[in-house]
Amino acid sequence: MDTNVVIAFLTGVIAIATIVYVVLTARLWKETKKSADAATKSAEAAKKSADGTAALYRPFIGLESLPTERLSSNTIWEFPSKLWNYGTLPASHLSASFAFYTESAQKAATRSRPLKVRVRRNLPQLRI
Repeated sequence: MDTNVVIAFLTGVIAIATIVYVVLTARLWKETKKSADAATKSAEAAKKSADGTAALYRPFIGLESLPTERLSSNTIWEFPSKLWNYGTLPASHLSASFAFYTESAQKAATRSRPLKVRVRRNLPQLRI
């Protein structure tokens, strides 16, 4: 066998192997990109789920109004109400503010007198 023929044959084998490597590398790159895109999409879905869960597991404070009572004097009224924690976590360091608006018979002006209430303990949780 002639040496030139052997060299030509082996050069052809190297060329075919190089082409196969190029094709396999392109397919590997394409699959890696698909995998990276899927991982990004999965991470975004996990973050969205975690944000939604964090929004659910927190204190939800609600005001329960009770019937208004008038005391013996017509000028003093009681507005009983309860603050309830409807959420799943305890509410602490809560500050509430109530504003009562009254209209005077002498004046048609509306006045506001805010009442600040501070709760220093955990509110009872409503069990459903």
